[in-house]
Amino acid sequence: MDAPDPEKPIEVYLNEKKVAEIVIRKAETKVTKRHL
Repeated sequence: MDAPDPEKPIEVYLNEKKVAEIVIRKAETKVTKRHL
């Protein structure tokens, strides 16, 4: 895991991480549907 950017508040860092996880999950769902 990357260290939080000291310039950013932790809330911003966690929010970006959450957004990244959602994007990854959507991408995985698309790949899974294509295989079915």
